[in-house]
Amino acid sequence: MVSTIRVSGNTVYVAGAFDTIAGQPRTVLAAIDATTGAATSWNPGVDAGLYPPVWDMVVRGGIVYVGGLFSGLGGQPRYCIGAIDSITGGATSWYPQVDDMVETMAMQGDTLYLGGWFSQVAGVPRNYLAAVDTDGTLLDWDPTPNSIVQTLTVAEGRVFIGGGFTSVGGLPRSELAAIDCATGLVADWIADANPQVRCLAVANQVLYAGGWFTQVGGEARNGLAAIDTQTGAVLAWDPRPNSVVSALYVSGDVLYVGGAFDYLGLELRPGIAAVSLARGPDPGPFPLPGRLLAINQNAPNPVRVATTIRFGLSAPARVTLSIFDLAGRCIATPLKEDEQTAGSHQIELSATGWPSGVYYYRLEAAGATAVRKMVVVK
Repeated sequence: MVSTIRVSGNTVYVAGAFDTIAGQPRTVLAAIDATTGAATSWNPGVDAGLYPPVWDMVVRGGIVYVGGLFSGLGGQPRYCIGAIDSITGGATSWYPQVDDMVETMAMQGDTLYLGGWFSQVAGVPRNYLAAVDTDGTLLDWDPTPNSIVQTLTVAEGRVFIGGGFTSVGGLPRSELAAIDCATGLVADWIADANPQVRCLAVANQVLYAGGWFTQVGGEARNGLAAIDTQTGAVLAWDPRPNSVVSALYVSGDVLYVGGAFDYLGLELRPGIAAVSLARGPDPGPFPLPGRLLAINQNAPNPVRVATTIRFGLSAPARVTLSIFDLAGRCIATPLKEDEQTAGSHQIELSATGWPSGVYYYRLEAAGATAVRKMVVVK
C-alpha cells in the first residue's frame, strides 16, 4: 500500500506499507524520479510496528518533514515526528518530541502546523494541535481542540482544521474550525459537520471538505462540500458521492477526489474522480477587453502572517510576481517567468520575517504590468 504522496520538482516522495519499490529495497519511504519511474538512491528507512506508519509529509527547502506513528526515522530514534535530509536520507536534528501520533501537517512560512492524537509537544501540553518553527522551537500558538485533528490546511491567514472535535478554544465547533495563524484564536467562522471530516483543500476562497459526514452547516452534504472561507456559508455545489471521501487535491480549475465511493451523483466514478471547482464568492479578476492581465487587492490587508494575491489572464502567459519594499528593493519573487493558463489564479504569500511597513507587489506578463500596494502590520 502507498498511503502518502508528495511531489517536489522532479521527485515523487511516497510513503506506505511497502518494503520494495521499482525493484529496489525501500522500507516505508522512497523517492521516485518523476520522469523515469525509477527509485532514486534516497533510502531513509522507518522503524515501525504498525502500518501505515507515515500519515503525512511536507517537503520544503531540502527537508522532508514526516509525521505518523513510528519509533525511528533516517537511522535515528524519532517518535511520531521527524525530518529527513532530501539528499542524504539521514535524520536532521529537528525533533519537537510528541507523545502520540501526528496525523496531519501543513507549513506556512517557517511554521509547521501539526494535528493528530498527541497531548504534549516538547514536554509542553498541546492537545491535538500545535505549531513548531523550522528551527524546532514550539510556538505559543495553542487553540486546544477537545479531540483529534485529522486534517488541516493553511490559507488566507488561517488554519482550517477537520477531525473528531466538538469544541476548539472552549468554543463549540463540530468537526470543522478556522483558527488565526498568528494568535491561535478561533475565528468567528462556523460550518459544523456531522460526523467526521477527513480531508481539506482550498482554492479561490472556497474550502473543500471531504469525509463521511451527512451534513455541513445545516445543509445535507454526503461526504463532500464546498464552503465559503470568509463566511462559512455552504455553497450550492454538490457532487454527491455515495460513500466516504478520503483525499482531495486542487490543480487549475479541477478538484480531484479520492475515496471509497462508486458514484458521484448518477455518474459511475469508482474510487477517483475529477470535478469542476465551485464558483466562490469572488471568481477572481478578469482583464478588460483588449488587456492581458488584471490583479486584485491582496486580502487580508493589512497583512499579519499571510495574504492572498489574486490575478487573471486573458491568454496563457509567463508571469512574474515581485514584492518590493519602500526603498525599491525586491524582497521576494513568488512567481518568476512561471507559465500560467488563461483565467483566474491566486497565490498564497507569507510575510514571515518582514518588518511592518508598506510594500508593493508587481505583476508582469508579456510586457504588461500591474502594481498594487499592501501594508504589513506585526
